[in-house]
Amino acid sequence: MKLEPISPHCEALLRSDGNAIAVEELIAVLLANLKQHPHYGNVLHHVAGGDWEAVSNSMREILLERAPVSNSSALTRNLYRALSGRGPSNLRSFQKWFLDLVELESSSLFARLLARRIDAANADLVLQRPRFRASALRILNSR
Repeated sequence: MKLEPISPHCEALLRSDGNAIAVEELIAVLLANLKQHPHYGNVLHHVAGGDWEAVSNSMREILLERAPVSNSSALTRNLYRALSGRGPSNLRSFQKWFLDLVELESSSLFARLLARRIDAANADLVLQRPRFRASALRILNSR
């Protein structure tokens, strides 16, 4: 999906109704809803150490896909993992909640694109996990 500049410093997405939404406005809506959610807001508050500006930057990285996952911040990688739909049972519904909100504010096409992007990022993260040799495991287990 192509991002269209609506001003020299602002990118926007086309909404289902034909109007545009600025990416920064979408991020603001997502953050406002996250902060109001009793569980997801609490989880992100703790994961980000209360730094909502960092959460905003991570959202921007995910929505705009500016860099490969390997170059993303630790918070962005953690957010990708939380959005994977796998992992702890209390976070499995986070992806659906998030993508439903993105679809409501933008379009179903962008939400599906974002879902594929999240799946691809998580596949890359699995490949980047360190693999230890037996000698390294012996050292780690001896402590």
